[in-house]
Amino acid sequence: MKQAYVKGTDLRIVGTLEQIPGCAFVNGFDSCGQPVYSGDTEVWWNGQQTETDPGNNRPIYVDQNLETRGANEIELRDA
Repeated sequence: MKQAYVKGTDLRIVGTLEQIPGCAFVNGFDSCGQPVYSGDTEVWWNGQQTETDPGNNRPIYVDQNLETRGANEIELRDA
């Protein structure tokens, strides 16, 4: 198996950027019509989708410092 790193560094890629839908529950609405949140959110894991670069539709990666990286910024190395 190979590992991915940011080119020219020892920063390892640890994941992909994901969008996860959910429902942030509200208790009601204030006088301006803004929601008053209860503090609970239900995450809908079945709707999870990997974010992609709009230019090439390739995944957006996350390095060990939690910085996002494009596919053109990474290189694969032997583990």
